[in-house]
Amino acid sequence: MKILFITDQLYKPGGIERVLSLKANYMAAEYKWDISILTTEQKDKKAYFELNSKINLLDIDINYNRDKSYFSFENLKKLPKHLFELRKTIKKIKPDYVISVSFGLDFYCLPFIGNSVKKIKEFHSSRFYDFHQNRSIKQKWKLKIRAYIENKYNRLIILNPGEKQYYKNKNISIIPNPAPDFKGGAAKLDTKKVMAAGRIAPVKGFDKLIAAWQLVITKHSEWTLDIFGDDYLGTSEKLNEMIVARGLENSVRLMGTTPDIVSEMKNYSLYLMTSKTECFPMVLLEAMSVGLPVVSFDCPTGPKYILLEEQAELLVPDQDIEVFANQVSRLITSKSARLNYGKQAQKVAKEFNLDRTMEMWKDNLVK
Repeated sequence: MKILFITDQLYKPGGIERVLSLKANYMAAEYKWDISILTTEQKDKKAYFELNSKINLLDIDINYNRDKSYFSFENLKKLPKHLFELRKTIKKIKPDYVISVSFGLDFYCLPFIGNSVKKIKEFHSSRFYDFHQNRSIKQKWKLKIRAYIENKYNRLIILNPGEKQYYKNKNISIIPNPAPDFKGGAAKLDTKKVMAAGRIAPVKGFDKLIAAWQLVITKHSEWTLDIFGDDYLGTSEKLNEMIVARGLENSVRLMGTTPDIVSEMKNYSLYLMTSKTECFPMVLLEAMSVGLPVVSFDCPTGPKYILLEEQAELLVPDQDIEVFANQVSRLITSKSARLNYGKQAQKVAKEFNLDRTMEMWKDNLVK
């Protein structure tokens, strides 16, 4: 089996990059498949997550300007080269499947290139706001065009059942992200530290987290919050200004990135998530795999499909800062509750183990 993955880059420490590395490594090592990954803007940088030496890495050096729309003139004029290199690569490799991972201009063009090759499109973000927040005529046409393109793919892969209502393609499979197989032991949950992680961007809602944390430390001033992640369009600076304005300099830290977030998680007692939307957050599975209790907004559409049964009470009403702070305070107060939720969290994470996820991929590819 020959698989060609297409994505923008692999040098950032994001969830998509993490999931792609896990899948590609598994396919190469366990299934002995011929795996290639084509990037458009790797910029001669090393992949952030380790990749199997048998995986063929290719970069076509398109380098879109991510500060502008893909449909800006600056980016559109790069499309001909992109399509030429993409077509040439597919013709050379002759893959059985081309799997588009990130979302870029190739989404609109890939179904019409190399007609003998099957095309799969993965979606890693929620469409909730596309359908419920912006109902302008322009948005409706945008969604119609996307639906037309999506029907040209052989299959769409989405991450949770709640997203299925937003797609019209009949060939849809639901394959969740995998939890890492962490063998380093569980977190002891005895430090007075909590953490959050993710791209430092507005959609992650770290401003709401800081506001909630200000309520928490009125009762638990000895506890601290660390936020891990790579800055996106200057969001870190705005958060730092918020931290200073609220007098939280000694209580909240922006930690930047870390090469091994899962091992880092062992040093904390809680994981917090205040995103505006999440599809199937890999970072929640990573936290739960080491036994970290998670407190999360019940945001559209992903966390509810991870925080199952007994864990569900750790979902708080979406964007409700006060309830969120109260739930965090409850767990800070009770180590026994943290240990109980931590044990449950590890059991839940095992339900999303890598072997199970990859069998679902294999079932969709080997037909």
